[in-house]
Amino acid sequence: MLRKIVVSLLVLVSAALAANPLDGPWRYGPLVWHLKREGDHLNMKLTSVGGNGWSYSANADGKEYPVTGLGPGVTVKLLSVSATSFEAVLLRNGKEMTRNKAAVTGEGHSLTTETFAQGSSTRMILQR
Repeated sequence: MLRKIVVSLLVLVSAALAANPLDGPWRYGPLVWHLKREGDHLNMKLTSVGGNGWSYSANADGKEYPVTGLGPGVTVKLLSVSATSFEAVLLRNGKEMTRNKAAVTGEGHSLTTETFAQGSSTRMILQR
């Protein structure tokens, strides 16, 4: 009986992850990205071990949405979002600061991010 329950729970968790692989907490050292996708909408919250961080809630429509925790005048444009990836631009007073791309890789166990700023790029691989 217990085995059937465990198998059923594993099937349910696998189905939930397959539905929205982008969703959930992703970790890179002391940083944790919390992502939740609902259609063309993305909620993103980045926190550090001390609880400091920033967040946004945006639609993938190219419009600017406020970012909390990064100071005045910071907004985000969500360019695209899917079940496995997103692309966003962070702006300060309408001027591009960074361009960010993220995609689920490694059978859903990692999230590869690339951040482009001032002619250089940084790549991180986050884990569940």
